[in-house]
Amino acid sequence: MITVGSIHGGTKRNIIPDDVKLQLTVRTYKSDTRERVLAAIDQIAKGCAIAAGIPPERAPIVTVSKDERCPAMLQQP
Repeated sequence: MITVGSIHGGTKRNIIPDDVKLQLTVRTYKSDTRERVLAAIDQIAKGCAIAAGIPPERAPIVTVSKDERCPAMLQQP
């Protein structure tokens, strides 16, 4: 599961900011699934930038906080 925890960017409603910080939480049961999801997030972010004509020097920077993990939650019936 991917949760959008916060989006920070800009100072005015009618001005496009130079940068925006999007913070996500990724919860998976298996480590290999988590790695695939994180790789897909990176690929999608960079692919969207390329499709929008963003120059490589302005491409999204995807960082993963290795020390901030949230376990997957299993809901009992």
